Order: sequence, then structure tokens, then C-alpha cells
Amino acid sequence: QSNSKLFSQSGGERKYFDGENEELPDQLNWEEASLLYEQDQVISLKVKGCNRGGLLVHGDGLHGFVPLSHLVGVECTEDDPEKIFEQYKDSEINLKIIECDQGRGRVVFSERAAQASPGSRKRLLENLSPGKCAWETVTNITDFGVFVDLGGVEGLVHISEISWGRVHHPSDVVTLGQDVEVYVIQIDQERARIALSLK
Repeated sequence: QSNSKLFSQSGGERKYFDGENEELPDQLNWEEASLLYEQDQVISLKVKGCNRGGLLVHGDGLHGFVPLSHLVGVECTEDDPEKIFEQYKDSEINLKIIECDQGRGRVVFSERAAQASPGSRKRLLENLSPGKCAWETVTNITDFGVFVDLGGVEGLVHISEISWGRVHHPSDVVTLGQDVEVYVIQIDQERARIALSLK
């Protein structure tokens, strides 16, 4: 269980609780989570809360976290989890598991990744290699960098890799929906994370 403080809404009252609280979902089914992650399958889960970085979802023996940057209907400038939670509250959204770490008790979901066909993450990671270049689309802009859709998996261009010059904010250089030429600098196969550069 995560030690992060979470909250649910009940009767208009915000309620915080932690991993020891009885109101958290049942014990996570790690076997099912690992299978969904390995097979890159889509699952529908209900939004039941939020924390500082995104939404909390659960259902069918699974629960975890969806970062704001991995929600399809959220503008890149929106950074208020409580406001976003009110939009998603009790709704079911299609998700893929993009990180499954039993040792850390951590499962991370993505609505963006769920838009790609099952198995696309595995195929993409197998075909990518450091140094490979491609023209891809900017899907999200944050304070720390830019997310780019690689065809079912998002890669991150860290702010330090956006330009040779000083960048105050990524939005000063790129815009949402812009096609940019990126090249792969590092691939973490185990965590399905791809580091990109615009330089």
C-alpha cells in the first residue's frame, strides 16, 4: 500500500486517509496486475479519489494511480487534482498499466496508453533503440518536460533536453499537438519508460 495521503469525497466533505485506512480498496491482485501489464491489455476502472499528482482508481481487485499527464481529457495547463477529480468522480475510464512494481507497492495506469491497441507497447519497445529519430506529436507539456506520443507509449523529453539554450518553461518552445523530431537517448524496458531529446 502507498503511504501517500489520499482523499475521497463524501457528502461534500473532503476526507483524507492513508494506506492503513479501512476505506481503501481490497488487497491488490498482483498476479492480475502483472498479467495485464505484460500483455498490455486495457481494463476499465472507476475513479474514487485523487492525490497531489492525479486520480485514484480501483475495481476488480485492482487499484492504483493515474498521473494527470496520462488523462486524455485534461489540458496540459490544468494542475488542480481536486477540480479534475470532480469531473471524473465515480466514472469508469479505460486504462492500461504502465508501471507495475510489487516491491514498491506501486501500480500506475494511463488513459492515454489505453488508446493504443493491446500489445503495442511491447512491439514499440522491441523496435526502439537509442539514437533512433522520429517525427512525433506532443501530447502533454509539464514544468519538467514534454511528453511525446510514440504510437501507444509516451516518451519524455526532459526540460534539459529541449534546447541547447536555457529554457524557462517547455511551453516557450513547443505547443500541444505540435509535431517534433525527437531522438531516443535511453530506454528502460522494465518500466517501459523512454527518454527523448530534441537537441
